[in-house]
Amino acid sequence: MKATAMTCCDLCDKQLAKSKRGGPHGYMKNLGDKRVFVSQGRLGYEEQDYQCLTCQARFTHSTNKNDQAWTLWEG
Repeated sequence: MKATAMTCCDLCDKQLAKSKRGGPHGYMKNLGDKRVFVSQGRLGYEEQDYQCLTCQARFTHSTNKNDQAWTLWEG
């Protein structure tokens, strides 16, 4: 297990390396609704929050080309 600010399970450590098309691992559940961002004349993007049922780590998945695909919540 990689040392992070919060202790994550091995599946969550691997989650951080996934691409934008890489879905959540099997022990993650959705937190709330998907957020859709759209601007005039441009392609939009989506964000969805997830929580691991094993280690309780929380992630945001973003399809924005300027963001990381998977971000681990700190704090």
